[in-house]
Amino acid sequence: MVTVAIVSPGAMGSALGRGYVEGGARAIACAAGRSERTRALAHGLELADSLEEAVGAADIVLSVVPPGEALAVAGMIRRSAAAVGVSPLVAELNGGVGP
Repeated sequence: MVTVAIVSPGAMGSALGRGYVEGGARAIACAAGRSERTRALAHGLELADSLEEAVGAADIVLSVVPPGEALAVAGMIRRSAAAVGVSPLVAELNGGVGP
């Protein structure tokens, strides 16, 4: 079974995650520091207590954040992967990291 980590399980990320679950994958999202509203949106996803936990469990990491946050989040994903010794496939899905 493929495990997909969703970075930022808001409305769009959570919907993607549920689609992966419906397709037979395991979807995990980092809920640390997220609001109760975001946690509610993430229903159907497995919630991790840290980004390291989510990235460490994933074969694929999907970053679904506003474009202005994409570069910073990419760095957080890189550091999390290094901290737990994994090299998942990472995709940024929300508009790139340009100016």
